[in-house]
Formats: sequence, structure tokens, C-alpha cells
Amino acid sequence: MESPILYVNACVRNESRTKRLAERLLAMLGKPYEEIRLHEISFPPSTKRISINVTNLVSGAIIRIPCLNLHGSFRKRRP
Repeated sequence: MESPILYVNACVRNESRTKRLAERLLAMLGKPYEEIRLHEISFPPSTKRISINVTNLVSGAIIRIPCLNLHGSFRKRRP
């Protein structure tokens, strides 16, 4: 099964030109996609702990902050 396209929607306004362009592109591609709306996610205030976790993310360590685990469903699936 083909993995869906990850559409990270950072548009705040519904009438956003960028949003319209992205939706048109997704329609043209005709493939399944999963949309993540950044304005609906509650990001914690930036702290030293978050900075350490982001550094660990880059180095491949396990992340324990939920909003930083959005990529989880898009890991390469093995048969």
C-alpha cells in the first residue's frame, strides 16, 4: 500500500492563497494525503527540555513530547 502524502497546513486563514494552491496541487496529484493543521496543535512553550529533545530528535533518540512525534505515522512501513 502506498503511503499517504503528508500535508502540513500552516495556514491560519481559511481564505489563504497558499492553502488554495496546496489543495489544488493535492487534487492534481490524486493520491491519498494526511493533513496536519499546525494552528490546531498546542505546542508547549520553548524550554531547555524541549531544546534537548529536539537535539535528540536530530540524533535519532526517542522523543517524549507528543507534538514532536507527528512524524510517527509516516515512518517507512515494513512488509
